[in-house]
Amino acid sequence: MELFYKKIGQGQPLLLLHGLFGSSDNWLSTAKFFENRFQSFIPDLRNHGRSPHDSFMNYFSMADDIMTFLSTHGIDNPIIIGHSMGGKLAMHLALEYPEVAFKIIVVDIAPIKYPLRQIHYINSMLKVDFDNVASRKEVFNLLSAEISDERVVQLLLKNLEWKSRNRLGWRINLDAINSNIDNLLGAIETTSAYFKESLFIRGNLSDYIIDDNLYELQKLFPCMQLKTINNAGHWVQTDNFPDFIKEVDYFLTGK
Repeated sequence: MELFYKKIGQGQPLLLLHGLFGSSDNWLSTAKFFENRFQSFIPDLRNHGRSPHDSFMNYFSMADDIMTFLSTHGIDNPIIIGHSMGGKLAMHLALEYPEVAFKIIVVDIAPIKYPLRQIHYINSMLKVDFDNVASRKEVFNLLSAEISDERVVQLLLKNLEWKSRNRLGWRINLDAINSNIDNLLGAIETTSAYFKESLFIRGNLSDYIIDDNLYELQKLFPCMQLKTINNAGHWVQTDNFPDFIKEVDYFLTGK
């Protein structure tokens, strides 16, 4: 699968992987911060953004997409940064293809099975009847009636597009995401370990990486570091960008 992507900057390659319901746009601020020292490649993962749709989706298929992407664009030894679903994909790539990544940064996700908390968002999006809505504001109101967190609503709205002059629709392949959600929220099953440097970043207001997860993390990533960013929830890089970028910068450059 040929993924849509954005490229920013020059220098050692960074591969930036977005989370569920996200797109390459989610990493633009990070890419622009590093543009004078690193060349960022930011793909839309399958069934997201402007990349192709496919009925099947798990971390093996997404890893195949990324391996093809790296080969196609001649990207060697990248530093891989992933948030949430993208973080799980970064872990999968590091464990299955340890020779590929120079080091990895995983943002607010562990290699464990998570409850189906996102299914409510999917169901709310599927309820939108595009035969009877004519504006983004109407979709906003429909989602807000179902989802109390306005930041989540705004994230989901970024997946709206005009399918024709007078008809809105979802850009992401919502049906495929819905049918594969167990794969995306499941644990990473492996007997491997990644012995290169790895940084795990969590938000102090998030419960995606808790202390009970540390044994599993250290078993799979024995050279890992863990940093906690204050005043940040699951979207760490958005909630506290200055502290997030400070930790990433130090891990990448030692400065």
